[in-house]
Amino acid sequence: MDKLSHSRAVDDLHKISDELALGRRALESISGVRLIKDLFWLEDTKKWALHLEISIKSSNKDLIPSLTEWYVLVDEYYPRGQIKVYPSAINGIDNTFPHQSINTYKKGQLFRDGSLCLDETTKIFNKEFGLIETFQAVSRMAWHIERAKKWLQLASEDSLFLQGDPFELPEFPCAQNTLIAYSESPNSYSKWEQSGKTFGISTIIKIKKSPEAYLIYDFKTLNGEPIHENEWGQFSKVLAHSKLTAIWIRTSSFIQRPWTVPIKWSDLYRLFDEQGYNFDEFLIKVHNAFPKRKPYDSNCYSINRRLYEVSSSRKYFSSLGTDRKK
Repeated sequence: MDKLSHSRAVDDLHKISDELALGRRALESISGVRLIKDLFWLEDTKKWALHLEISIKSSNKDLIPSLTEWYVLVDEYYPRGQIKVYPSAINGIDNTFPHQSINTYKKGQLFRDGSLCLDETTKIFNKEFGLIETFQAVSRMAWHIERAKKWLQLASEDSLFLQGDPFELPEFPCAQNTLIAYSESPNSYSKWEQSGKTFGISTIIKIKKSPEAYLIYDFKTLNGEPIHENEWGQFSKVLAHSKLTAIWIRTSSFIQRPWTVPIKWSDLYRLFDEQGYNFDEFLIKVHNAFPKRKPYDSNCYSINRRLYEVSSSRKYFSSLGTDRKK
């Protein structure tokens, strides 16, 4: 009895369909892919899972080791439904790269949270593997694993971005808890380029209590000098529950390589140090402008870093269209 037949016999509640078995067997023909654990049912996710090892000729083993382990989660109704590829918690990858969800980890998980973006919108694969995702049972799972292998090779070469790729920001870890909307355009970009200001205050309007939702109304200097005001129309005034004051920061880049944003205070200090800024001096200036409010305390940071995302990325992301490695 082979491993697949054994898995089929062990699980009495969730039978491996003929289509799923066909898709899994197609992986055997992909060079550099080794099965560690065959199809098994994950009750908490209601998905089938595979544990794989993928081998590449890594160009930078500090970024991507030559051998890494992965979990592939497949919908029960394969070849329909989702297929997701996640780094294993052991012998996977710890960093977050472009075209990947933020690669956090919760104790006890088999795999990390950083699923790879392997769908049709990711142009780096399309010449080699085709633009249209196949939904045939024999080839769909292999289509994803081939792209995962290519993703690893390109990540090791720091080549996951191509000219003309869709605009992409790194994922923020708590974006699902609070929404802050901003409104930017070529006109507002010109204003940012002309202003030369690097930090200040911003008014945000709370329009929804649960889950929390805010609109960025304006950007000012610490002295209250207007820099840019967003146009939201009359509905923002009707829905407004309250107005809050936050701080904004503009730097030449807010990306931590390979592709993450500052999450902890230590990350923020490191980012400022790398760009020649003194973060303590910045906090002192903010404190002096708001001696009673202390807008930099930890309770504000989860909101303020969205403002930080909006205002600090102008020059950096304008350069991504011509040179993604800057």
